[in-house]
Amino acid sequence: MSKTMGEETIETLARQLVRRMGRSQAIQICQANKWFRVLDHIRAIEKSLNGKASHV
Repeated sequence: MSKTMGEETIETLARQLVRRMGRSQAIQICQANKWFRVLDHIRAIEKSLNGKASHV
């Protein structure tokens, strides 16, 4: 299933926030602004990174 333009934008925003501000600050910003879809993507990124690290 392909992603919609909105989903790609949210995913991009999540990655940029984490890269520029760090994970904890990005989460705080998302919570304060009620950007729950972005917050979900940040948590998904974290889960995928933790999954890859455990297989090394």
